[in-house]
Amino acid sequence: MKYCVFCGSFNPINNIDLDMAKFILDKFDYEHVIFVPAYRLPQQSINEKQALHRYDMVKLAIEGEKHFSISNVEYRNEKNSYPYNLICELYNIFPNVEGKMGFIIASSEFENIRLWYKAEELKKKVDFLIYQNEDDFNPNKKRYTYLKENGYNYQIIDMPSENLSYANVKRNIKNGSVVENLIPDTVKEYMEKYNLL
Repeated sequence: MKYCVFCGSFNPINNIDLDMAKFILDKFDYEHVIFVPAYRLPQQSINEKQALHRYDMVKLAIEGEKHFSISNVEYRNEKNSYPYNLICELYNIFPNVEGKMGFIIASSEFENIRLWYKAEELKKKVDFLIYQNEDDFNPNKKRYTYLKENGYNYQIIDMPSENLSYANVKRNIKNGSVVENLIPDTVKEYMEKYNLL
């Protein structure tokens, strides 16, 4: 089976995340998306309660989607959750992988991918799927050509612009703006129940 890995903070998971995963299944050669919530948020200390909430919200959001699943691999390895280690473990968990796994990544992160832990080994195990999270995103930058020429195989997730205002969605949620239509109803109900809004 062709798997694609979607790592993220999912704080909370939103409709753009879900639309992107569905778009990838529809437009790219993948059959299943594995959501991998981060245990620790970037530049933050570990908050176990918050981490469990984020995991539960992803689980709720993908319930009933037979081509989606969730992995707690980062929750088991929170002290050493490098993407390379995560991917190696997922290959062990899903032994029926056909070809290389896909790896969804933000454009801002991909530009610095060579600085990642064991990046040269990671590129042998995954094909990157890049989504735009910058207002000035330009896939024709020399850096992208350089990375492609040096074995970092990638494709651009070319969702219609009206569906991929990813940075704006994140901004709205972070700023406490109205979340109607931004997050799944089940997630919104969960957030209301636990006073997370």
